[in-house]
Amino acid sequence: MSSSTSSQTRILSDSAHQLLLRFGEHIPYRGGWQTIRSVGLLNSGASDSEASVEVPQFLESAEAMEFLGFTPKAALDILQRFQDASTFIEDDCILEYAKGQVRSSPDVGCPEDDWTSAMIAMGITETLSQQILDPQFTDLRLTQNARFWVLDTIKAKFNFLLALDGIILGFTPRDLGPMSLQARLGRSKKCSHTKTRLSKNGAKRRPESQLEIPSTQQSILDTEFLLLKGGDCGRLNKVIRLKTDYKDVNRIVNALSMLPGDFAGLNAALYCTTQRQAAYHYAEYAKARLRTSGQDFIAVGVLHIVIPKELMAGAVDVQGDIWKEYVWNHRLQRTTPDHLRWLDEAPIVVGPVAKCSEENFEDDGVQTIKDFQEVAEGRVFWRSDSPIIQKHSVKDESILKPTLLFIHACVADHTLWDEQVAYFTERGWCCLRYDLLGYGESIPTESYLSMELRSPVKHHDHTARIAEAFLASNGERQQSSNGKFVVIGLSCGACVAIDFAISYPELVNGLVLCAGGVGGLDIANTADEDALFKTVDQYMAEKDIENAARTNVRIWGDGPQEDEGRLNDDIRKKLYNWCKTIATKEIAKNGGSAIPQEDLKNPPAAQRLSQIKVPTIVAKGKYDESSTVSAMDYVAQNTERAELKEFEAGHMINLECPTEFNNWLGIFLDKFLH
Repeated sequence: MSSSTSSQTRILSDSAHQLLLRFGEHIPYRGGWQTIRSVGLLNSGASDSEASVEVPQFLESAEAMEFLGFTPKAALDILQRFQDASTFIEDDCILEYAKGQVRSSPDVGCPEDDWTSAMIAMGITETLSQQILDPQFTDLRLTQNARFWVLDTIKAKFNFLLALDGIILGFTPRDLGPMSLQARLGRSKKCSHTKTRLSKNGAKRRPESQLEIPSTQQSILDTEFLLLKGGDCGRLNKVIRLKTDYKDVNRIVNALSMLPGDFAGLNAALYCTTQRQAAYHYAEYAKARLRTSGQDFIAVGVLHIVIPKELMAGAVDVQGDIWKEYVWNHRLQRTTPDHLRWLDEAPIVVGPVAKCSEENFEDDGVQTIKDFQEVAEGRVFWRSDSPIIQKHSVKDESILKPTLLFIHACVADHTLWDEQVAYFTERGWCCLRYDLLGYGESIPTESYLSMELRSPVKHHDHTARIAEAFLASNGERQQSSNGKFVVIGLSCGACVAIDFAISYPELVNGLVLCAGGVGGLDIANTADEDALFKTVDQYMAEKDIENAARTNVRIWGDGPQEDEGRLNDDIRKKLYNWCKTIATKEIAKNGGSAIPQEDLKNPPAAQRLSQIKVPTIVAKGKYDESSTVSAMDYVAQNTERAELKEFEAGHMINLECPTEFNNWLGIFLDKFLH
């Protein structure tokens, strides 16, 4: 098979060839290749302007496909498919067959994926694969998938071949080097380019004009906004050379990003940044990927676009999970989900770089962050679980989702909420939970434990510190949720949630109070209930941890008014282990009730429920101790906008009725999606 086709497009026209010869440039040929000895003719910013470079003679050839970065075998396969189709398709372009070669192979996008093997399957050479995988640009690479970077690179090289004749003849800007393209929309569009002129003896003169680089401080007016875009100059020139003639509109298409970029469908987008360093980083990555035979003869640069600030008035700023879902659905070549279609209609969308990171990723499709918050009395453990957008489907019409903040009971730890966290992260909610000081992984300091009279711990203040630490560590979450939480507490966790909502209303969007008490409300237990509590105290005094734990399960699991054994065996075992661990800490005086706590005072929360103005739902268990049931009735009656529900359960409502509880909570959370 020949390496070229019968319908051949020469890379260099006769005029360009004659011009090079006239200035002393001898062009040797070798099996479909031609050598341009002075790379400086193409880009005077090249690292070695006197080096030579081989370019194909014909556009529709295997050599051209090899120039793009395909292996010889893949190049011949592409040429064969093009030749077979060109017999019945007129005006076809071989680049489309090169793209088809890439798109026909499986794609990868995560750090742990084998990018090299994926690109080999696409028919890409090892050299180009290594250039794309350059570790200096890992941060940029992980914002897209392998297919995107391969397509982006081969299109840039193909466009260079198309423009090469014009570059030689002086019709196309050739040297941008470290300079910048400048375009002003809404004022005048102007750009001065560095041009390399040839003397009659073939020597290059110094550039006659230097490109003006707009200074953010000096040339950008207060009424203007500077956007930057780094990349190869052939692509960037498509923007600044756009004419008003309708027929020339197609010129801009090559500067836009289509699939498999960030946005699907027919909605191509022009990506820009406001950060100069980021734009130059992109330009450097383009330079690394486009390097051929060790030479940088394909120019790269940074496009500067200055627009009136009023044009940004209609911009939509999207952050967090919504942005990630929008971006990654489209990078995976899925159509825009119905609940995000409104973003397709926005003229300008502003969002962060949504990259795939291997840090803290778990196999269940959830990104987990674990950390400790230092407080005066010790270190409080907290954990956040966020959905990995490409692995779940969100069916609501959410715009902003507050984080769900779970606070556990004093007969458990943060794992009390495992089932709820799994359920709601799968549905697109970010969940935050922590261990109260003295429970789970939260540890008091030795100095605090050594105090003869320990100062009471204010768990609601610890909650605020954790919420602030979480928001500080996750800026996208702070913006996407307006920095607020739906706080969900059970048992003493409900009491802490109430105190937190009253003390820090700016952090709370909603309240879910389950089987808890409220500070300042004293309700007597029944005689039978008091007897059970005294039994626990007796076992603890005797350091009989097992029987103390079993009796606590009797109270907080079966229910003090019910027969022992009512509780499901699996839940009974889980609750027993928690109670045993906590009893052990209490006897050692380093956890549980050995860490005194202080509720809100002056006045207590029971007298301040009217200060809670956010939507609130309250749950009580049918078989729970009587004082807890009465406390939940009191809270529901005295809290504005509160709704009460009774579950067929004891104290541990979410464990006994997980499906009903999740549905009930899910309906409540729907309030925050509109």
